[in-house]
Amino acid sequence: GKVLCPAGRVCAAGRCVAPRLFDVCADKVDGAPCITPTSETLRAVTLTEVGAVALGDESTVLLLDGAGWRGLSLSGPAVRLNALLMDGESGLVGADGGLLVQLEEGQLRRRQVGAAHQDVLTLWRRPGTRELWIGGSGGLLMRAKDGRTFVQRHDLGDSEVVALWGDQDELLGLTRAGMLYALDLETGKGSRQDLRKVVSQARGRRFNGLWARSRDDLYVIGDQSTVLRFDGKRWSAMELPAEVGSVELRAISGDAERVFVVGDGGTLLHLDGERGWVRELPYPLSAKRLLSVAMGSAVEGAPMALAVGEGGILLERLDMGEPSTWITWSYEGSCLQGSCL
Repeated sequence: GKVLCPAGRVCAAGRCVAPRLFDVCADKVDGAPCITPTSETLRAVTLTEVGAVALGDESTVLLLDGAGWRGLSLSGPAVRLNALLMDGESGLVGADGGLLVQLEEGQLRRRQVGAAHQDVLTLWRRPGTRELWIGGSGGLLMRAKDGRTFVQRHDLGDSEVVALWGDQDELLGLTRAGMLYALDLETGKGSRQDLRKVVSQARGRRFNGLWARSRDDLYVIGDQSTVLRFDGKRWSAMELPAEVGSVELRAISGDAERVFVVGDGGTLLHLDGERGWVRELPYPLSAKRLLSVAMGSAVEGAPMALAVGEGGILLERLDMGEPSTWITWSYEGSCLQGSCL
């Protein structure tokens, strides 16, 4: 039957546990679960040196520190926030309508960099420099060598640039239609590859994310449970567990040892070196789309993962051991696992 978690403990994977990395529920009474301060869809999340940042629709920005999740207000008309790039305790946010939002010292400031019809969907900083790149809808691909003055690079027509990744020498840009652009950052010369040729029945397929450890270890995800990997020589399609079915995969992230993917229907997978892709969540989240996932180090350098999505949902993986343990924050104020109130 259903049980109430005692004060100071939360429901995770069907068990009442103490939150290990962020002690944000210790002051709750009567077994109240962790509750986020928003019901808006969250579209991006990242870990910082002191906690985490999540953002999404209606100008929603949430900060997580030792005191829990708290919201920041953005002046002006509400806008959808899509992408986040953190540098210490400051950051940049990509938004609809060609907007960049500066996050610094708990304050938010808007800046128009693209056209009104261009939504900023992805941000990337060249390692060791101030050089910034932004990508998005309407063929948006802009560079600011000084980190402030943006100039449009390359004519991509109406392509929707959904992900950027690179190293000191090369930038990769993925479009929704599956074109992967490679740009030499010194010479400006570029090439492109059509990833639709790697998969069968590619007509109308959508590509949503790109993540890499290096140029010889690249991953691309999309709808119809698409996961592609480049091993330095060739691209190949990866198989997912049969119970996942055909879903739209929305985001991918990882570190030196792990890779996580999230998507529709509460899909959350990690790549196991021996077993391949493994479904993480043993409980149903069928009504929720997960739209972003982040890997990193938290308190005391412990590895952790965060995922966010529809309805203000946030998932935190407590550790990287087996079996996996996740804490759920929900605006509705109820554990989604169904084993506790």
